[in-house]
Amino acid sequence: MFIKLFLGLLTLIIHIASNIFPSIINKRIKRKINGFLIKDIYSNKIKLHGNTELLNNYGNIILSNHYNISDTNIIYSLMKNETYAVAKSDIFDEVIKNKTISTILNKVIFRGANLISYKRKDKVDGMKVKKKILKLINKNKNVLIFPEGTSTRNGVPKDFKNGIFKLASEHKIPILPITLKFEKDIGLNVKDKFRIKNLFNNKLAVYIHDEIISSDWEYLKKQTFNTIVNCTK
Repeated sequence: MFIKLFLGLLTLIIHIASNIFPSIINKRIKRKINGFLIKDIYSNKIKLHGNTELLNNYGNIILSNHYNISDTNIIYSLMKNETYAVAKSDIFDEVIKNKTISTILNKVIFRGANLISYKRKDKVDGMKVKKKILKLINKNKNVLIFPEGTSTRNGVPKDFKNGIFKLASEHKIPILPITLKFEKDIGLNVKDKFRIKNLFNNKLAVYIHDEIISSDWEYLKKQTFNTIVNCTK
């Protein structure tokens, strides 16, 4: 376990460095690092279902259900083109009480892990995030979002937020739904404590669904929610 933790930390540092110093560590190596982190260190056995050619897509909004912090790296490791993810701005604030240290870590991780910072319940910041998403999509990058806005123990979402579907429908951005289904309920509810041992030795089924495009945001939301949820049960 300790050897895996050390290797996992080392791999994460290299992954972050690859984004801060892209001229030294290229995208192909970075993707291999992600794959090593998920498949070898975590010892997660991943089985893919659906049309894997869709993993070559670019300029997509990727929507997925959410278990815990490892979900982002799992999807990063599967996508063939550069992918960013929206994450809450205070990732470390809940586990590190020293404000200075948590602020530094937040900045380093967000820059190094292709994360888009989002302040919850802040409409002004929400508009900035939407602009960042559009900018990335227009540059043929993918953007990963967990549309429920939180994680759950069993990975079954209860509802999705409306905003991302309004953005996708307005700009005709393709949505690529992905369902993650772990063999064990290793997810986190809001007040659960993160347990790193839950990242190790799991079986994971990844369902890659067909793209959804529509100018009707309510249809997009309903179709995406049903598509993802039906695979989690």
